[in-house]
Amino acid sequence: MFKLNLRFLLPALLVNFSCFIGIGETFGRDKTDLDYQMIDSVSPPYFVNRSRTVVYTTLGSTTTLVCRVRNLAHRSVSWIRKSDLHILTVGLSSYTNDQKFFPIHPEGSDEWNLRITDPTIQDSGTYECQINTEPKRSRAFHMEVVVSQATIQGDRELFVQAGSDLNLTCTCLTTPEPPTGVLWKHNSEGLHLSTRGGIAIITEKRRRTSYLLISRLRETDSGNYTCLPSNAEKDSVVVHVLEGLGGQPRANMMSDDSAVDRLSIYLSVYLLLRSAQLISSTAQ
Repeated sequence: MFKLNLRFLLPALLVNFSCFIGIGETFGRDKTDLDYQMIDSVSPPYFVNRSRTVVYTTLGSTTTLVCRVRNLAHRSVSWIRKSDLHILTVGLSSYTNDQKFFPIHPEGSDEWNLRITDPTIQDSGTYECQINTEPKRSRAFHMEVVVSQATIQGDRELFVQAGSDLNLTCTCLTTPEPPTGVLWKHNSEGLHLSTRGGIAIITEKRRRTSYLLISRLRETDSGNYTCLPSNAEKDSVVVHVLEGLGGQPRANMMSDDSAVDRLSIYLSVYLLLRSAQLISSTAQ
């Protein structure tokens, strides 16, 4: 009678079974790839071209790169920094230790955004929003981080006669967006909180310009005046109020030739008026 030798037959059976499993897995992967290829060919995911691909932001201001994708199905969206090809996010997961980069996906929307908190100049560059199709579909966004500087027009040091009016103009023309507000300070005091009368602050946001008007200056109005837009670096000037006949003008170091010229005029006028007053007193 013929007898089966299981010792030799069993390895062959295991090999055939393993091959069968391998074929099944391959078939499963091929079927999945085929499904995705069919979806990509019939109704592929695509970008909605409504968001800006060039974004300007100011130093330290949080910004969001908006990437809109339709027909995504089971595909995922990634953000890649082009300078070093570093994958920052995949879907709603972060793949970087830098906490400034964070994925944002409003529920029910077609947006897969990248939020960048407190950007620096070094963060300027190109960021790619990528869909994991085959071949990959991507859209590039360029972010430029700028240093926005406020500017108070005129000289850095001003000499003004007591009793006259002060008019300072501050502009912040390099900001990507108009400021939400502009704060003026005298030394460390916010002028919008000042109890002194005769102060007016006029801000034209669209023109990125703010005006400070102070009427009938007195000696206590001397000091540092600072313009602080919400989205720009501050700028300051120093104002000296000269008393005229009521007291001696201050002796100050001048910041430029025009300031020296103005002080010379003030001193000349003061000396002439003082001489006229002395002559008048002697005559009496």
